[in-house]
Amino acid sequence: MKMTEPRKDFDTSDGVISGILKTVEPPSDLRRRLMTLEPLPKRPAYGVWLVAVASLAMILLVISFEKRGPSLDKAEADLAAFLSTDFALSVSGKSLPDLRQWLGAKSAPSGEGLPANLAALVPEGCRVIDWDGHRASLICFEAPGGMVLHLVIFEGGTFQKISGSPRIAQRGSWSVASWSSGSSQFLLFGEMDSEILRGLL
Repeated sequence: MKMTEPRKDFDTSDGVISGILKTVEPPSDLRRRLMTLEPLPKRPAYGVWLVAVASLAMILLVISFEKRGPSLDKAEADLAAFLSTDFALSVSGKSLPDLRQWLGAKSAPSGEGLPANLAALVPEGCRVIDWDGHRASLICFEAPGGMVLHLVIFEGGTFQKISGSPRIAQRGSWSVASWSSGSSQFLLFGEMDSEILRGLL
């Protein structure tokens, strides 16, 4: 019998383990058990989490902008541009109560609670306008000095920036006063000095 040197990568403990394994008989259904094992869920990669967090932040940002409501500055600029055109009134030659009644019949804000100085002016007429999906009323008044004032009335709560104290802004040649009273929000436009406009309120 020829003697050979033991393998250098094989020690005596390997032989013991090999002998033990020879006596172990695997179960007959071992293959079936292995095939039915559920794979462990993969942990999302860091990049996936980063994309998910960024998407959620964008959604929350969009929702927050929607909750803020429409922009008062944009409304003032858009309406100033509209009032500078040759627009038509739907009703004219009526008293202020009659104009309010007509607007109410059109499901438009009637503008109760006007300042006394403004309500005392002679109305020229009114119409319904739509701005950015919001239905509003327009009442035009004869102002002192032959000028015309344009009062746009929105439902209360349309704009978040409007408070009970009038805010005066300048939109090109127009002075604009905005304020809230009762269930309405008002935007008053006049091509005049802002202090004259303020005096009517």
